[in-house]
Amino acid sequence: MSVVRSTSRLFRQTSGLASLVHRVRYSQTSAVSGATVNLVETQVDFASQLKAHPAKIRGRKWLPGSNSPNFPEFLAPPEDGYVHVFTPSGKVTCPPEECAPSMRLVINNVLEKRKEGAVLFRGLPLSTAEDFSKVVVNLGLKLTSYKGGGGIRHRLAEAVDTASDEPPEFCIEPHHDLAYTDHYPEKIIFFCIEPPPPGTGGETVLADVRDILPRLDKDVVEKFRKLGVMYTHYLPSRGPGIYNSWQETFQTDSKSNVEKHMKAHNMHCKWHDDGALTDWTVLPVMHKYRGEWLWFTVPHANNNTFMKSNPYWAD
Repeated sequence: MSVVRSTSRLFRQTSGLASLVHRVRYSQTSAVSGATVNLVETQVDFASQLKAHPAKIRGRKWLPGSNSPNFPEFLAPPEDGYVHVFTPSGKVTCPPEECAPSMRLVINNVLEKRKEGAVLFRGLPLSTAEDFSKVVVNLGLKLTSYKGGGGIRHRLAEAVDTASDEPPEFCIEPHHDLAYTDHYPEKIIFFCIEPPPPGTGGETVLADVRDILPRLDKDVVEKFRKLGVMYTHYLPSRGPGIYNSWQETFQTDSKSNVEKHMKAHNMHCKWHDDGALTDWTVLPVMHKYRGEWLWFTVPHANNNTFMKSNPYWAD
């Protein structure tokens, strides 16, 4: 199972399996080296899945803010008809890379032409990170890296990293990937190898960012708009017991390379006597995408209270 989403429109999905009721609304066929993959849009009743296995989030341990009385008790059901699911119309026997052209056509149609925010592919012959990599590098997309990212990840295959190496019990809130930098991606592709059993957590929770800005206090938004947000990160040098080092964050052991990265992305930094690094930058909180201003910032996940909700940082 893989999900392609735009960073401007996100989708909420429950874990587990669904019985699929086919309703062909759109199909794409491509032939590569004699192989044909026909992808058809499939209707999935995600709301019923969530009703059968409600995801309780209020009071969930290691979920920042979940003890607030205003926090919702359960995840809300997804929008009707969303997310768009595509599956092969028949048995697929071609290698993973030969699925990429058909997937690319669907991505162009759903995300670019129809301006939807996400598309979910199921039933493709992918079972390993290497299989996923063969698809990703053949989609015709401009690939980027996670250099400068604050999460804990490691490389599994070409262009494929783990989604997170945080403790499995830690809950990751909805956020924009790399929004604390000026080199964030437009699209992110997820691949699920082993979904968690229903009712055990591990939900991939996504939200429609276009709904966020109208819900925020106008005075708060205006203050953020005028001032922007300063993101400051302290990163020790690599060593035993270190949560995250500047070497892992910037994917180099060279201080000179780090400084070049800082200069290229309008960031500032200071080296400490013990080899640690502090870096900071000021960024706007809104981003215009497809003609619409969006709340595109992550101060809710880059603060002391949030960090103390991580098991690694617990007292």
